[in-house]
Amino acid sequence: CITAVSSLLTWANYRGGRSGMQTLLVLSALKLSPLLLLVLMGLGAVNADLIPEQFPSLSEFGAVSLLVIYAFVGFESATIVSGEIDQPQKTMPWALVSTVAVVAVFYFLLVTVYIAVIPAEDIGSGSLTDAGVVLFGTLGGVVISCAAIFSIGGNLAAILLAASRITFSMGEQKMLPRWFGVVHPRHATPANSILALGALSLCFALSGSFVVLAVASSLTRLLTYIVCIASLPSIRRRADALVRAQALHLPGGYLIPAVALLICLWMVSYSPFDAWLISAATLLCGLVLYGVARRKEAGE
Repeated sequence: CITAVSSLLTWANYRGGRSGMQTLLVLSALKLSPLLLLVLMGLGAVNADLIPEQFPSLSEFGAVSLLVIYAFVGFESATIVSGEIDQPQKTMPWALVSTVAVVAVFYFLLVTVYIAVIPAEDIGSGSLTDAGVVLFGTLGGVVISCAAIFSIGGNLAAILLAASRITFSMGEQKMLPRWFGVVHPRHATPANSILALGALSLCFALSGSFVVLAVASSLTRLLTYIVCIASLPSIRRRADALVRAQALHLPGGYLIPAVALLICLWMVSYSPFDAWLISAATLLCGLVLYGVARRKEAGE
């Protein structure tokens, strides 16, 4: 099943950007529709008794922070197509912030409904599928399970659509072997990059559990966020006056980036060894490809 889904999504993106986007839209609709229905039907069970008497400690929350943050990471992928957006300096920052805010509210409602309809003794071991069974019966459980499959498939579709353009661009700029920068003569897609990422995604999916891979993905993204935040002062110094004038100015200067940097460092500190191992192996693979590309360019 995993091989079939990965192959199908890779082929959809390989054929063209439009088919890849259409696949992503269909999967998004299939995963969101039952979840929205679950929230609407379960809100009637929400009451003030759900407020916990004791909140988890900071260390307990930190242990699951990388898994929690997995639900929010990926918003930065929208910036990959910012060059095709009108006035991205103004529209893109607010689009990113509003997207994260909407997702946070939706997840809050989803978790609240789950806690409201699932018996207290089963909350720790249950899932959204159980909430679907409580609200809609056996068919509801099947639908929510399918929504989970569509959600993971949609995530992979989004990665193939966006990340393949990154490796394609790096191939064009000789930061990766030129093989990654090849455009399909018929479909006009970054064919080799899509195939490489599809194969890599399949290998990861077959080699580890969802939790391990989700935590490793969150760790890798957090490390990227740390580099980006730390680079902000240098980027601002090097930007010309026009770019600085058009850019979004956060209140408090560097206060918000500083807080974000501390939060990222705090979450990274709770990363398990296997997540570091996967991230390190991925980084090493990238460095090897970068070295091959630079050596070939120097030889030419």
